[in-house]
Amino acid sequence: MKFTLTFNEKQARVLMSALEFYSRVRMGQFHVISDEFRFEHEFNQDNARFYLDRLREMIFPELESNEYYGIYNDIVGPGQEAWDIHQVIRHARAWKRHPEGGWTVDFNEPMKTGHEPLPEITIEDD
Repeated sequence: MKFTLTFNEKQARVLMSALEFYSRVRMGQFHVISDEFRFEHEFNQDNARFYLDRLREMIFPELESNEYYGIYNDIVGPGQEAWDIHQVIRHARAWKRHPEGGWTVDFNEPMKTGHEPLPEITIEDD
């Protein structure tokens, strides 16, 4: 089966953010959870970091406090497919917005990290 989803620019940014967030959590980068809310809510960042570190130790006891899995590690599982979708959208969006190209990673061809084929994307003008 193939699925087609149409969304606007703002929705694309939200989707990209959610896909990146999910991928990073699957890699063990739990700090992104508190980072996600730090500008919207006042809370003790040190406490948040403490509890997120405890949760991470329970889920990934094999990792040191400053380690996380790379995106190519199979333990990341569906986070790899999420990262691939993020890359494809990021790449197409960059070239659509700046057809002359650029120097950021956004312009690099997506590198497949998961086990599924890279999705296809077409961006159309309104």
